[in-house]
Amino acid sequence: MPNTLPYRIEVSSAYGAPMGRRGRRANPEYNGVLRIRRVPLDSGGYDPGGAYWGTGATLWCAFSPCREYVAYTRDIREVSNLWPYAKIYMNGRRMP
Repeated sequence: MPNTLPYRIEVSSAYGAPMGRRGRRANPEYNGVLRIRRVPLDSGGYDPGGAYWGTGATLWCAFSPCREYVAYTRDIREVSNLWPYAKIYMNGRRMP
């Protein structure tokens, strides 16, 4: 599963879709690499794995290479607040 983007993991079930996804935020001292990706949402506000986010501002997913740290946010600046020592990359470029 490490090669699967966190928001592509199927979560819908016979009982409907969950509201969003649970992130895994554990260690603010983490100083490794984090990648940020825009989460594609359909016109109804669902991500590719079936979780419901609603519509509105762009949804972002930040994750470490082995997916031990994952966060979803509508405010991309929140990522550097959660992991102030991480090396954050978006579209192959390191963010300040």
